[in-house]
Parts: sequence; structure tokens; C-alpha cells
Amino acid sequence: MNYLVKNIFKRLSTPKIRFYIKYVIRIPQAVIEGLTNKTEILVPPSTILFDGSYSQKQFIEGGNKYLNIFKTLGLINQDSRILDIGSGNGQKAVALTSYLSSNGSYEGFDIFKVGIDWSSKHITKRYPNFKFQYVDVYNKHYNPDGTIIPLDFKFPYPDNSFDFAFLVSVFTHMNEKEILRYLSEINRVLKIGGKCLATFFILNDAVIANMKANDTERPFPYIFDDFATINPEMPEDAIAFKQDKVIEMVKKAGFKEDIEIYMGTWSRTNLKGPTYDHQDFIVIEKK
Repeated sequence: MNYLVKNIFKRLSTPKIRFYIKYVIRIPQAVIEGLTNKTEILVPPSTILFDGSYSQKQFIEGGNKYLNIFKTLGLINQDSRILDIGSGNGQKAVALTSYLSSNGSYEGFDIFKVGIDWSSKHITKRYPNFKFQYVDVYNKHYNPDGTIIPLDFKFPYPDNSFDFAFLVSVFTHMNEKEILRYLSEINRVLKIGGKCLATFFILNDAVIANMKANDTERPFPYIFDDFATINPEMPEDAIAFKQDKVIEMVKKAGFKEDIEIYMGTWSRTNLKGPTYDHQDFIVIEKK
């Protein structure tokens, strides 16, 4: 299914309708998984996978991929206190259970209650130092009935609580003001010297040239001053920001100015690598 068809489907449906359609379609797959894979207690059934995974195998591979990124870049150790912003189905949490010691801890929150409920029931039960919270934050694309305005949302944690925070496919669905609010909250809850990894779709001259030549894995055909999107009526559907704007937001939120940027595969501008993921991501540090 190409992006055009996906966009039409999204515009003609709601997040709840899309979730239930996927649920029904995946029932046969979930039945087979239940019969053949009874040992994988910490893997949700395919019917409730929604964070980029379409099978239990992809769920495991995706979590391990990010665990390896965190370790390779030296962002965590076994005693780290970690915050997962947009914890989804617990994909990264499951991978981290095999790494964090009992002195380390993990906190995750998300706007999808089904993912939080599953994670709390299956992960927290076995690993008490892994905790999850549901937050009913409004998102025009994913949670249009949310009761908490993003600009008013305060993370439910004290100041200076975490060594490391990360967001995967969160800022790619938020506008500039909302991102700045989240970055400020991340800065607040991180310890001094704490780091954050956040994924973006980043636009620079090379990326824009590839976009205009139709040589990217993901199109952003509607280009504005500071961002581009696949849907001008709802930019949060999928949004890309110009690199200067990303750097500006990071500085405004009070992080150090030396920002590490890692380009992903989507723009086809970093074919020689190293490339870690489909999306781009940045690593920033609290002053």
C-alpha cells in the first residue's frame, strides 16, 4: 500500500476505526502466534500492535534495534534511570528488561491506553522497576478526543529524575509549539548532563533536493517555510522540520548547543552510513 492510498484511508477514517480494522484483520495471525509461540510472554498479540510493528517478530527486532543504538552511542548503562515518551506497546521496554539492573529503572507514558494496560499487566508484573502511565493528551491525528492540551501538559515526574529520555515517532506527529513544550519538559526532568534521543524527519538542502527529484523513501510534497508535511489539512499526520528549526527548538528548550544529528534512510542522503533507522534522530544533552 503506497503513501497516497494510506493518506486517503487516514482522511476517511478515525484513529479508533483504523485500530479496530487492524484488530480484525490480524485476528488469524494472532491465533497462529498463540498456538506456536506460547513462550514469548512479553510480546503482545499482533491484534494490538500499533507502534510500527506488524508482527511479534518485528516487535522484538524493533526493540532490540533501539537497545543496540542506546548502547552503541553510550547513552545508557545498566543502572540508568530511563524515560520513554510515547512507550506504545512497550517495545523498547521489553528489550530493556534484559539489560537494566535492579538499580536501574524505566518509566513510560503514552496516549494509547491499550498499550499502557498491556505493558502494566505483563511487564510491570515481572519487572517492578518498569512502570507505565496513561496520559490523555490531545493529538489532532492520533488522539483527537484527548482532554489534556499539549501546551499545558506537565510530565508526571519530578525535576532531575532521569539519566536518559527518548522519543521515537513522537515529534514526527507534533507541531512546533508542542515540540518546544515537550523539549522543555524533557529538560526539566533530566538530570544535569542527562541526554535525550528524539527522532525527526529532518530537512536540509540535500534532503529537499532529493524530495524534489522524487528520490526519497517517504514523500513530503507540501513544503512550507519551516516544515513539510504529507497532509496540509493535518500536518501532524506526518511532519518534517528544517534542520535550522530543529536546532532552534533545542536551544530554546535550554539544551547544550552541540547537537548530534544522525540521518536515517528515508531521505536517501546518507547511503554510506552509518545509518541506524528509517527516521533521523538527534541526541541532545542538558546543560
